[in-house]
Amino acid sequence: MKSRLRIVLLFPHYGSIEHTGSLRSPQIANYLANKGHSITVFAPGVELQKGKMFSELKGRLYSKTLIHAVNVIRLRCLPNFRKSMIHRLLFECFFALSVGVLFFKVERPDIIIGAYPPAVLPTVGLFISKLLKVPYIFEVRDLMADALVANKYSKSNLFNKIAAFFENLLYRKADYIVTVSDGIKRIIVSKGISEDKITPVKNGFEPQVFENVDYSFDPRIDWEWSRRFVVIYAGGLTQSYDIPTLLKAAESTRNDKDILYVILGEGEKKESYKELCRVKALNNIQILDSVPRKKMPAILSCANVGVHLFPDNPLWSYVLGNKPFDYLGSGIPMIYSGTGDTAELVLNAKAGFVVHPERPSELVEKIRWLKDNPNEAKDMGKRGQEYVKTHFNRFELLRPLDVLLDKIMTRSNANARE
Repeated sequence: MKSRLRIVLLFPHYGSIEHTGSLRSPQIANYLANKGHSITVFAPGVELQKGKMFSELKGRLYSKTLIHAVNVIRLRCLPNFRKSMIHRLLFECFFALSVGVLFFKVERPDIIIGAYPPAVLPTVGLFISKLLKVPYIFEVRDLMADALVANKYSKSNLFNKIAAFFENLLYRKADYIVTVSDGIKRIIVSKGISEDKITPVKNGFEPQVFENVDYSFDPRIDWEWSRRFVVIYAGGLTQSYDIPTLLKAAESTRNDKDILYVILGEGEKKESYKELCRVKALNNIQILDSVPRKKMPAILSCANVGVHLFPDNPLWSYVLGNKPFDYLGSGIPMIYSGTGDTAELVLNAKAGFVVHPERPSELVEKIRWLKDNPNEAKDMGKRGQEYVKTHFNRFELLRPLDVLLDKIMTRSNANARE
């Protein structure tokens, strides 16, 4: 294989432990750079969780920064894109168009990798790859077209069909596909895509987050958790997650002053959840703003159980996101509602409970059990922490990328000789 590849990454976000959200994008870029490859990243100049423009873009259309041997090009985008589907679509189109304009200012790549969702950016990446005749890797982090229908984000059948068309186009036309879970691979294969072109590069435990923790505050004191049993949800406040069931659980236990529910995150449903808590006078719930990644372990380790809840829809069986690894990595047990990859993780690690979606009484039953059995709960947390450290180290899970790159360049060299 060519020892040093020029790889361009098209990512929907690119943060750090100083920001909110997933670190998958920089971890992939840094991993490839550490292997000696020349890496350029195109990313929006907006911190996605908060919708705020990065300060480096003040008065500029784009910025170029070298971060840990990775050339990061951030582009000015529309802030506050979470206002509506139209705002989000405009954000995605504007960013993708900017990438298309600036792409040819960088050195011609050997490989292009486009991450999804959204669909607009990887579609532009696919077009550029065909124009330059270089291999294209489509990285699938979510099944957005299916989620649009499942969550009823869009009531327009035409819009949903267009989204599905572009998603399926990318599946068919991409040279290779990378998925963040086995569940996503199974669903893509069920759509008629060859299993041979799909490589799972799974999400996992992020060592760098837990090695650089900010312990400058104590949630038990600063957020007045005191000696209460804290049930925490840390993540997106969107229709994808079943926060209403958590609110119902809180309502049914409102007379148990020892139990406190903490919801930490951002999303378009946040204000409506706050209003519901106000109307129902749910004083046993805290809804807090998202925090930088480096603070999450300090917060989670002070909680008693992490919850990860999905609506009652078999689609969500494909999910293997970051939250389970944050909870378990922090040494607390976890309650998951749903089936599939995340349920298997919790059960295999013997680190908590799996419950049926949209059943508040079942959720409350497990919360009370953990509260009443602190020693067993502590053991669950320890088992989960050891399990994800041993079996789901993010950097070990990135190794399939090496095999995939070898495969791509071997095939490219063979074609060049013909």
